[in-house]
Amino acid sequence: MCWHFINNLQRFAFYDDLQAAVHRHGGKVKRISPKPICRASTYLLTSQGLNYANLPKILLKFHR
Repeated sequence: MCWHFINNLQRFAFYDDLQAAVHRHGGKVKRISPKPICRASTYLLTSQGLNYANLPKILLKFHR
């Protein structure tokens, strides 16, 4: 499941925003590989990135 998620990140509606968040910290989304789910979840869920853990569901991007 985790690898499926990581391998298909570019298909998610939040992908462009995730790229921008990672880029702000000097990284690239495609380089999230040694510990992919930890790093991806950090940028998705915390204020370091998209802060999805603290947003109401209505503000999460589900569709492009």
